[in-house]
Amino acid sequence: METLYLKALGLGIAGFDPSGALIAIALLAAGATRKAVVLFCLVYLTGTIALLTLASRILSTRLPGTGWRALDDHPGTRAGAELVIGIALLAFAGWRLLHADDPKPATPRTLPASTPAAIGLGALLAIGVVGDPALLAFTVVAGTADTLPTVILAQTIAVLASKALVVVVMAGVAFGLEGRLTGRVTAWWKTAAPVMGRIVTLVLIAMALVLMANATWWLRSGTFLL
Repeated sequence: METLYLKALGLGIAGFDPSGALIAIALLAAGATRKAVVLFCLVYLTGTIALLTLASRILSTRLPGTGWRALDDHPGTRAGAELVIGIALLAFAGWRLLHADDPKPATPRTLPASTPAAIGLGALLAIGVVGDPALLAFTVVAGTADTLPTVILAQTIAVLASKALVVVVMAGVAFGLEGRLTGRVTAWWKTAAPVMGRIVTLVLIAMALVLMANATWWLRSGTFLL
């Protein structure tokens, strides 16, 4: 299962998303308490992990026939699936490159500051993971895992890699460092966003090529590289 965790890390980085961290900072600016912001981050992270884990298990056990997990017993089907996923991710990376200079929407400056509203916002953002191609691709890959703990750990690695900035902001707020942290994170992101966008796109391309190479290798030799 080590290769599954490596794919989780790679596709998690490929889906790097700072929006949750920026919204957490906006919540602080709107007057939300530290508790509300920490709960927002926790609901966002755990909700995303839970949703993707559920999706992986549904793929592995509830599809017609023997389920997605049977891909491990039918390597030709698995190779075809990885090839399709790789091509789709490569197409998405091409789209990102074409739209790299498009203006990004500004983070909302005014958000509801109450604790229930922050929790609800975290849940809504977790549901929004359905729009993340990299994490969705990994959800399909994780559907081949044999056990629920394996899927949970793999999805946790992928989500924490994707939402690493949320973890940083949550830890800073929990330890009372939000005064220094939020300003630094905001300033850093304004400077780093273009570079990070290119890095994430390159990682996305690399992961797409890995999946395609893995599938192609099986088609030629009958064994998988990863």
